[in-house]
Amino acid sequence: TKVMRGDLPVLGFRETDPTFTMKIDELTDSGKTVGIKVSGNISGKYTTEKYTYWFQNGYLNRADRKKLGSAGVLSDVADRNGNFSFDVGMSLIDNFYQRVLPELRRYGRIEDNAYDKLEGSLNEPPTAIFNISLTKDKRIKIKASIKSDGHETDLTQPKYYYGGNQYKTKFRGLENEIDEALAEFSWDARYDETAWMINNSDEAVYNFIHNGIPILMEIGTVNVTDDIKKMVVRKMPHVTSEIDIDENDDSILNFTLDLQGLTIEELVEILQSYNDRKKFHKLKNGDFISLEGMNLDSLRDLFISSGIPIRDFVDGKMHLPLYRALYLDQILQSQNGIQFEGGQKFRRLVKEFKTINESDYEVPSSLSGTLRSYQKDGYRWMRVLFEHGFGGILADDMGLGKTVQALSLLLSLKEEGKGGTALIVSPASLVFNWKAECTKFTPSLKAVTVTGTAKERERIISSAGEWDILITSYDLLKRDIALYEGIKFNIEIIDEAQFIKNHNTAQAKAVRAVSSKHRLALTGTPIENRLLELWSIFEYLMPGFLFSQESFKKYISSPIEKSGDKDAAMRLRKLTGPFILRRIKSDVLKDLPDKIEETRVTPLEGEQKKLYTAEVAKTKGMLKGSKDYNEKKIEILAELTRIRQICCDPSLVYSDYKGESSKREATIDLIKSAIDGGHKILLFSQFTSMLALLEEDLKKEEISYYKITGETGKAKRIELVDAFNSDSTPLFLISLKAGGTGLNLTAADIVIHYDPWWNIAVQNQATDRAHRIGQTKQVTVYKMICENTIEEKIVKLQETKRDLANEIVSTENMSLSTLTKEDLMELLDISNMA
Repeated sequence: TKVMRGDLPVLGFRETDPTFTMKIDELTDSGKTVGIKVSGNISGKYTTEKYTYWFQNGYLNRADRKKLGSAGVLSDVADRNGNFSFDVGMSLIDNFYQRVLPELRRYGRIEDNAYDKLEGSLNEPPTAIFNISLTKDKRIKIKASIKSDGHETDLTQPKYYYGGNQYKTKFRGLENEIDEALAEFSWDARYDETAWMINNSDEAVYNFIHNGIPILMEIGTVNVTDDIKKMVVRKMPHVTSEIDIDENDDSILNFTLDLQGLTIEELVEILQSYNDRKKFHKLKNGDFISLEGMNLDSLRDLFISSGIPIRDFVDGKMHLPLYRALYLDQILQSQNGIQFEGGQKFRRLVKEFKTINESDYEVPSSLSGTLRSYQKDGYRWMRVLFEHGFGGILADDMGLGKTVQALSLLLSLKEEGKGGTALIVSPASLVFNWKAECTKFTPSLKAVTVTGTAKERERIISSAGEWDILITSYDLLKRDIALYEGIKFNIEIIDEAQFIKNHNTAQAKAVRAVSSKHRLALTGTPIENRLLELWSIFEYLMPGFLFSQESFKKYISSPIEKSGDKDAAMRLRKLTGPFILRRIKSDVLKDLPDKIEETRVTPLEGEQKKLYTAEVAKTKGMLKGSKDYNEKKIEILAELTRIRQICCDPSLVYSDYKGESSKREATIDLIKSAIDGGHKILLFSQFTSMLALLEEDLKKEEISYYKITGETGKAKRIELVDAFNSDSTPLFLISLKAGGTGLNLTAADIVIHYDPWWNIAVQNQATDRAHRIGQTKQVTVYKMICENTIEEKIVKLQETKRDLANEIVSTENMSLSTLTKEDLMELLDISNMA
């Protein structure tokens, strides 16, 4: 309902203070001053015992009369138009100026034409006096009084505390102002009947010294004892720094800080207080450092989360490894709390990393016409890393040619006399692929695979100096690591570096044990599940770069993974950004055909649906009845696998099952339709037993196919891949884990994922066997999903679980091992199932 006031609508109701204009004129009689005349207009027109009401600017306003004090009286004496006028005699002049007028000034605009003429007749205005001292138990004590006409009234005497308003002085306005100010900072007003007391906590003392005393100084005179004067609140000193590369050792940074009188230990403690969002920090000498309004993010990142050891500072100076240069530049350039100056060599290094694409490192002439523009940029990036002794991760998307980029680096080093022997470590399935790529792109490099019997491998390793490249697998390196002792490689390159994501595995220890001057890592998925995987790779590249595992967990991985800490994520990006190069196909391969994804949903019916429903109910019962989820986790995850296998085909779980399998039938129909359309197909499943069932159907339909599983030998894999890419066989069945990487199958333009895997990055890697350089056709990816089942939930969970790695290096992640009990209950909660 629209409320009207006359012809105007009322916009609303609000609680606010009234406003007024007031003029004070001299009142005379026969030329003699006998008082003052007060007149004006107040907005409040309608009054009750409790409130004053008035209309203003289209609103109905209300004010509490108790809070208005003298201003509320004006409403009582005003006429219905808000006009008021009254006289004040000389006997009440002091009271009006000292008590009433200070209250009125809070609400209105006052024009005083009488004061100058009355000044000689007025008594001295009251003055507030505060005496502040420190008690034996380190509490701040405040005595307050009002001085007027040569008399001083102590406001903390018992009669004023206990007696109520009748014992108030005549300077009520000033008293109220003192009460309000002290009540805000005291632990308990008039706590011991003779003074206001401040709680002796650091927070209370700082708040009073920093904020309370300035407020009291605005009210009156403040007197403090010497022990109070010693309680100093200082501003955070302006820290300056200098940094440059050591003249005698290019792998060392000289870093100097001028702390303006602080010690390194004090600075770190201050930054910890800042990190904890405290308003101040108390030094050991009792001084307070105010942190209010300060931006010390750069200083905090420099010490608290960078792992710089305080003990290494001597007189404000320390030495750091060169790989800290780019991170220091990023945080120091922000100018948050640090004035920064970099030396000439330091600035040259930073500039070279910022202008890598413009660097003078030429691509080997034999590869100049082969490499694409982004691959040449990748070569220059690796070359800059090499020249400065840094390690790095080439994290390009699958299919962008990480192998040929790495080979271009090795070829350029040999041609410029900076070669030596390189060791390449890859999954066993890719060892011969590396050799083939060497033969194809860099035939002038002498490459050998470290394969064969133990004696054959020993012979090859012992002659390492005769070769430009040794290629071995993670498994063989682990077995042969003792044979590599005493060999100094020029560079070690690990392919599919996610193989060392677990820092404690034998293969991770083996690649770290190899002695090499430089190190590189290649992987499209540097983070699959947890940030500690990235830490493990960097521990291989540049030991200590991401600090100790404990520090990394405390300051980076745990804050990001547990609470989504954006600041910690930004620190990690600043640290690792210069040493990770990642490009995705859609950004750099403008000529690569599109990839279209389609989800094919099939319903569960009949006996298959009954079996699925029963198995889900059983697993949910296990979860609900499990007090300690971790205790039964393996058993529960096994049940989860059974549920997923029933979606694929109940025969995977029940050997005597004779019923239908909706997805299996739909997949065969899709394969037949694709073949009729002239397409070649890759079909991936994580269950080799499922591939075996599909083989039965393919034989009945007389459809020819190839198959790769974990049992397929290395040489046989290459033979099958070459055959599929050159002949008319329309279908390739591939075990997801065995054939998800290292295969070039661009003859195919259709990819079928028979069952969804937890980690979508693994599925994408498999898809990239077809959607990669050399593909000339549009690639269509089909995901086969059973309707209203755990498979639909997995697809949704993939989307919610992949943000972590995207935030750091733009990839996707999820793992069965990282699922919580809540995740599993969500997976099993299929509300639409009958």
